[in-house]
Amino acid sequence: MIKIKYKLKSSRIHGIGLFADEDIEMNQVVFESSEQFMSAWTTKKFAKLDSCVKKYIKHYGSFSTIDNLWHLNHDDIRFCNHSIKKNNISRKDLSDKNYQLVAIRYIKKGEELLQDYNEFDNTLKERIDIKN
Repeated sequence: MIKIKYKLKSSRIHGIGLFADEDIEMNQVVFESSEQFMSAWTTKKFAKLDSCVKKYIKHYGSFSTIDNLWHLNHDDIRFCNHSIKKNNISRKDLSDKNYQLVAIRYIKKGEELLQDYNEFDNTLKERIDIKN
């Protein structure tokens, strides 16, 4: 679940983006995964899905090289866009079951929240056109 106030707005990076609606401190948890708000598929089960469903998951989800599963979050974190100029980083939480998105610097209210998808998804270059 997203742990901060946010807004969805038009993004110069990719259609819709996730924007801070409050100032965010360095090391503040922005998002924490939750089994209640996420679906996951093995590669074998993913391959059997309808092509429209696969396209949606590839666009809004990711393939994690950490656990070799396709993941789709069912909250607005799916609008957190990719950039090598990230202001958040993915990390495992203390329970080692879920992951968190944590601010790596001070983020001003109104700034787009960005993460480098390459931290967890090695299929990224095959699936999207990386422009930044």
